[in-house]
Amino acid sequence: MNFEQFEKYIKNHKIWSIPLIISFIVTSIYNLPEAYEKIASFFSKEYDLKIELLQMDKDNIHVYTATNRQDPYISSIGSWYKFRLTNNGNKPLSLNSILFDGTQNIPAFQNYYIDKDVIYLSKLTTLPKSININESIDLYLFIPFQINRELGEKLFSLLYKADNKLDTGIELYLFGKEPEIQKQTLPMYINGKFVRTISVELNVTNWNEYPFPRTLYSQMDRINDIMPFDYNLKDGFIYMEKNEILSNIVEPTDTEINMNSIYKNTKHDVQIVFEMNNNMKFKIDLCVDSTGLVLMNKI
Repeated sequence: MNFEQFEKYIKNHKIWSIPLIISFIVTSIYNLPEAYEKIASFFSKEYDLKIELLQMDKDNIHVYTATNRQDPYISSIGSWYKFRLTNNGNKPLSLNSILFDGTQNIPAFQNYYIDKDVIYLSKLTTLPKSININESIDLYLFIPFQINRELGEKLFSLLYKADNKLDTGIELYLFGKEPEIQKQTLPMYINGKFVRTISVELNVTNWNEYPFPRTLYSQMDRINDIMPFDYNLKDGFIYMEKNEILSNIVEPTDTEINMNSIYKNTKHDVQIVFEMNNNMKFKIDLCVDSTGLVLMNKI
């Protein structure tokens, strides 16, 4: 029975409308194998990935990009977050990539700890990464997000410690006479393994307002080595705990300050996408907390 026959039959036999509609829907589904497979897969939980954002001991805030050569401010910050992926489905899964903001690949580490002023990372996760049935894996990801200029100016004075010499690209951009940074040489990795270096041409129309990114860590030759993440060296930017930052920005006597207005973020939501085998995508939506300094589960 095609749609025209079905419509004509409904008009002539109104009393049988409901059974006929149900019969038509069922028949249509069986005539569409792809739709049927998707529905069957959904109800059988053939592929089911649970994503959890776990609590960290401390919320350490890091500078990610600095902007404006004439009056510099921090335009984006970030923190390290711990995620747990659990395969609750009936088939093994393979984690192929982790995406931030739709396109940017995020590297993941399996170990993270702080020793005095240095953060250490180890065991860079090589992708694809298999997750067996009922298996869980923990990953540490660095996730950046944009902040407004008012907060960025306050953070710059807190998180930048001036030095006598300009050692890094970001300092040369911020404080040098001319930003001679027309090319960048970046390492290229495939499945976590170094392949070669590539030159990237930067097309910048306004160097004064260019958001200059920082290097987050140094890639080691062996993926299981500890990678130091020390913000007290060279470019002068340090990391600081969220509570310490807030206590420095807002004095106890400033009771009139509207926190939500000061820390209103220019980009409220951040979506992390875990791409698996068979082109499946599992997403977790995060949002900036009321202080504008860290990400949290979206309620």
